[in-house]
Amino acid sequence: MDFTQHNFGLLNYPPAIGQLSGSSTHIDSQVTVQLSNKELWKNFNEETTEMIITKLGRRMFPSVQIKIDGLDVNSRYCVFLEISLASERRYKYMGGHGASVNNIEEETNRGWTNSGAAEPQSPIHRRLYLHPDSPATGFQWMRQTVVNFNKLKLTNNVIDHNENIVLTSMHKYVTRIWIVKSSSNDLCLTNDFFSQPSMSFTLNETQFIAVTAYQNENITKLKINNNPFAKGFRLAGQGRCKKKLKNQDNKINNLSSNLEYNENNKRINNFDNERPVKLHRPWIDEKKNLQLLKNCDNYQSQLILNNQKLINQINTNYNTNIFLPLNLSNISMSRYF
Repeated sequence: MDFTQHNFGLLNYPPAIGQLSGSSTHIDSQVTVQLSNKELWKNFNEETTEMIITKLGRRMFPSVQIKIDGLDVNSRYCVFLEISLASERRYKYMGGHGASVNNIEEETNRGWTNSGAAEPQSPIHRRLYLHPDSPATGFQWMRQTVVNFNKLKLTNNVIDHNENIVLTSMHKYVTRIWIVKSSSNDLCLTNDFFSQPSMSFTLNETQFIAVTAYQNENITKLKINNNPFAKGFRLAGQGRCKKKLKNQDNKINNLSSNLEYNENNKRINNFDNERPVKLHRPWIDEKKNLQLLKNCDNYQSQLILNNQKLINQINTNYNTNIFLPLNLSNISMSRYF
């Protein structure tokens, strides 16, 4: 890890950014900055680290985690993270096989290669991130086991208004830590960056190439295996879409099983309903019998009355006083039984 102590302004690298003049006062040279997760960055650096940039902004992984020592315990400092170009070239990823010669495929070297000059970069203030704890005393910075920049986000949106760092895809970058003395107890003023004593530390292990999609599958595996937020990928070995489809299939299977179970129960219930069931309900049968008997008596009485009226009518018509005996019971019951 390289560090450079100088006036406020930018390091004389890369030349495209230039150098600004500032105060001739320096921070104590005993100040040190160490990368806490250096081993993790080395693992990624062996495969050439890639960082996703999106329109809305994407957090870095691995994040930049540092340990600061040697500050004046009573002085107040602001800590900035700058992302600057690590190369003046643009890059592209080469993978797969080359053209076949005499029916033999010659495998090309997989990896990143430069593809031209670098494009103009965003102004320095668009590539500068102020740590949320700034300003703080030297004692407060040094007592932190890890000063983490895990909330920093990278974007390719040049009109971003969320204080994200604006980068260009397919370019190589490196992170640099700035420690600037603060002239205010409450704010880190932009003027402090140009006028107050400062010191910068370049973290060469944190070089990466900005991409909109991962190019090297080994980088993808490293991020899945080391990122605590990628636990779902490690357990199932699948992406979000595949896991979603799998869950939908399981729901469909469960629904089908439930429907089949309900259909079988319905068939059993229908079969039970179709069985002839004989229930002995004497109180209901007796009630029905009494009603039938009552209806019979009413019908018989009505017939007898009608027959008597008919006899009276006949006697009146023939002007006779003789009562003609008839078998009324036969007349009345013959129609009912």
